[in-house]
Amino acid sequence: MRVQQQVGYVLHSRPYSETSLILDVFTQNYGRLALIAKGARRLKSKLRGLLLPFQALSISWSGKGELPTVSAAEADGFGLTLRGDAWVCGCYMNELLMRILHRYDPHEALYLSYSDSLGRLIDSQTREQTLRLFEKQLLRELGYALVLDTEADGRTPIDATAQYRYIPEHGPRLSRPSRDRNGLMITGKSLLALSSGVLDDVEVREECKRLNRAMLDRQLEGRTLGTRRLMWRLRAAERAAAKCVENN
Repeated sequence: MRVQQQVGYVLHSRPYSETSLILDVFTQNYGRLALIAKGARRLKSKLRGLLLPFQALSISWSGKGELPTVSAAEADGFGLTLRGDAWVCGCYMNELLMRILHRYDPHEALYLSYSDSLGRLIDSQTREQTLRLFEKQLLRELGYALVLDTEADGRTPIDATAQYRYIPEHGPRLSRPSRDRNGLMITGKSLLALSSGVLDDVEVREECKRLNRAMLDRQLEGRTLGTRRLMWRLRAAERAAAKCVENN
């Protein structure tokens, strides 16, 4: 099979032999796939320094089996420079795609959401919102779209002032503390905000994070993401630094 000039991103790369790389790539038309970039680590290789995360590529490959060979690649526009939290968030998105998506399963809408989300990660003010909306799109693409504007019955509109329990595989049900202890507690306000894509309130964003993560964890089947552990360590370090400054 020979495929020419497909737009895509490198999600992850690892060394293979002394001079090559194995790439995990996410493309618009072919979904996620693995490729081998022969000689890409050589000093004089045209691919050296190009096959990096967050750089949109036009990439070609050929060969049979599960590991075709990169035949050509070039930058498709300017690469993004993500630093600090933005870099960690980008890596989190990449890890989600690698852990959850099946290979050779196209997700064009998700690809566009991913590409758009990478650009939005640069803005620290909307970074959390960007991640929550990307997670929502990922769940939709997996066939587990969140029920957000009606109760699980599909008819009763969500009340912004009410409390709900979100039941996986069903949706939100009005919370009755004396009878119902299943599912994740969430306010109607947060459900409607996630539905509209406007997450301006800190508490709303936190509730939406818990909901999205709970649903994604079902797809991860108990596997912990390395980028989540990294986020936890960074937050702990920030809190420790702030306490140190406060005590001094």
